[in-house]
Amino acid sequence: MLEADASPGAGAAFSEQLEYELRGRTLKMAGAPGATSATCPDGLESSKGTTTTCSVTYDGLKVEWTVRIGDNAAWSDQYVQYEATPNSGILTRDGVARLLYGNYSTMDYALCNDIPAAALVPLNTESKYRCEIVFPGKQPTGYASPVRATEAGPRAV
Repeated sequence: MLEADASPGAGAAFSEQLEYELRGRTLKMAGAPGATSATCPDGLESSKGTTTTCSVTYDGLKVEWTVRIGDNAAWSDQYVQYEATPNSGILTRDGVARLLYGNYSTMDYALCNDIPAAALVPLNTESKYRCEIVFPGKQPTGYASPVRATEAGPRAV
């Protein structure tokens, strides 16, 4: 499982907790391990209605997350609900490989155009990167499907 480094702990400031959560969500989007760091505004409070921007860097690529703070959860005053939306997606070569080999256990290999180790791409939109699945005993057809970045990881369209 892809996780951010150690949790900041229960006594950490709200901004530190949020940075940790957003680093984990960025790793999930990339679908591959990588070096992450995050910054949210100092002194950020968990006040309902607050909107802010936090930045997460994944292997040198910067994603900005728009964060909207909501209510405390009905079952706990210690749990704050929030919505966070990234301004772009991260697509990784390793993430695409994990997707393809995880979904097509009987494939022989995949032919992809030069997917970089990591790239910023529009979120939930077909990218310029494409892959064709080749099954054992079959020849490539030359028809590759585009891949896209989602918050849940890379997807083949």
